[in-house]
Amino acid sequence: MSVYPPFPLTWDHRNQSLSNIVAVVREERVIEILSNFLDGRCISARLFPVRPGLSGAVSLGVDCRIEGITPPTQKRSLVFKMSRSRDLIVREYLKRKEADYFPKNLFPVFEDIPPQNSGGWYVLANEYIRHARTLKDWLNSSSACPTQVSTLFQRLFFQSGLHHVYRSPVNRGNSLQLILTASRRERILTAIDELRSLACRNDNLHMLCASRVRRFVNGNLPMSGKSIQMAAGLLCTRSHGDMHSENILVDCGTRPWLIDPGDVDILPWFADVARLTVDLIVTAPQCDGEGCELDPIKERFRQISKLIQGEPLRTKEGKVLQRPLEVALQWLWDHFQFIHQIQNKDRAEKEFRLGLAIEFLRATYRVHEIATEMRVLALLAGDFALASSLVD
Repeated sequence: MSVYPPFPLTWDHRNQSLSNIVAVVREERVIEILSNFLDGRCISARLFPVRPGLSGAVSLGVDCRIEGITPPTQKRSLVFKMSRSRDLIVREYLKRKEADYFPKNLFPVFEDIPPQNSGGWYVLANEYIRHARTLKDWLNSSSACPTQVSTLFQRLFFQSGLHHVYRSPVNRGNSLQLILTASRRERILTAIDELRSLACRNDNLHMLCASRVRRFVNGNLPMSGKSIQMAAGLLCTRSHGDMHSENILVDCGTRPWLIDPGDVDILPWFADVARLTVDLIVTAPQCDGEGCELDPIKERFRQISKLIQGEPLRTKEGKVLQRPLEVALQWLWDHFQFIHQIQNKDRAEKEFRLGLAIEFLRATYRVHEIATEMRVLALLAGDFALASSLVD
């Protein structure tokens, strides 16, 4: 039985979620994990809450004081990701090396310690970015003025950002199957059955064709001419693979950080930007009262259809919307072609709409993360984007 040092472990007991995590993992287990990762040199540790991602793993933030030689005492802030699923943690540990293909300082530094079994918990750790918020939270804060939004995305995609990762495309045959896997197809088809009647009632454009979506998901959608060439010739790039708005952090200097590299892969070129665009739409907070330009579903669908067609998001009076969320969405649409250096604008737009369609359809089955109204919106928008991408 391993012996771990009895260093003090503190946390805010008033924080119920944090206390619940400690109760589940057990305090002595947390101490053992810290001791293993910090080579027995931890003098004291303070736990703080970290918003968990979508993987279902438990996340704990830890401020550590570490005994050293030069300097005598170090202070470090780490995030420990723990799960009962060995496969989940091992996959992310192995995939952390994929971060080396991305520009330096775009991912927080990972601790190079293989996942260990600590009482049935598998763990990995990485550097904690102090005073950072998720992109989703940042866009709803006072910090995110339109200029700052543009600055953030310029840093994320251009300058020393993802533009450098995307610039070496490869061809991987039927690349749509890399995103529309068999399990995802099945879940989309189930969601269509559940949401179809609600979607029809809110289809103010009268364009919903559930059979079209079904044929596409099943791989049987008749396509001709340019559409066939598009589906067969999609270029792929190394991609983050799960770039939603909670896997991007924004620090106090408006610097972007990517987290959770467990899904980094070679995917269709539009994968990251389409994933982020759709996530920003379907997870946007609901507006209340006057001045809400994207409620109810019919009005939101009207706005999203404009975005899919490449038109600016506007109010009913014709003014361009300038909330940080709309600025972010407009920036992504205006720049996706340049991020990936695709010369043919018409082809780029059709392929990007195809990417949006896939991500909207994936959003339809996110039952535990997205309200039913937004899943209905995702079905409407997915079909609209699909129909727009197939027009020769």
